[in-house]
Amino acid sequence: AKTDYAQRQRDMQVSVVTRQIQLSRDLGLPLVIQLPTQDEAERKMAEILVSELGEGSQHPMFLSRFHGRPKCAAALLKHFPRLYIGFSGLVTFSKLRGNLGEIVFDAPLERLLLESMGPSYPP
Repeated sequence: AKTDYAQRQRDMQVSVVTRQIQLSRDLGLPLVIQLPTQDEAERKMAEILVSELGEGSQHPMFLSRFHGRPKCAAALLKHFPRLYIGFSGLVTFSKLRGNLGEIVFDAPLERLLLESMGPSYPP
């Protein structure tokens, strides 16, 4: 029963994100994405973006507060030329500097955004 519930929950999440992507596309508004640091979530989001927008889509996207894997960031930047990646002050933390530093170093400067998330997050 637990696995059935978890699957229904994932299916609902996919349904909601798919609808949000469609609304963003149909209304001509940028898509703001926040991803958990999980291989499965990163892969699934990439699949949905390609499915809904098409690889190479010119639709503007913002990957907010990214703290995921360098491989994910590189793939999304490669396949979506109007995708921008945002980083909070976490990029300065030594514990995260390896992964996040690699992404910041490898990503084109014009596609990076610095974010301030208020008092809940480091400056």
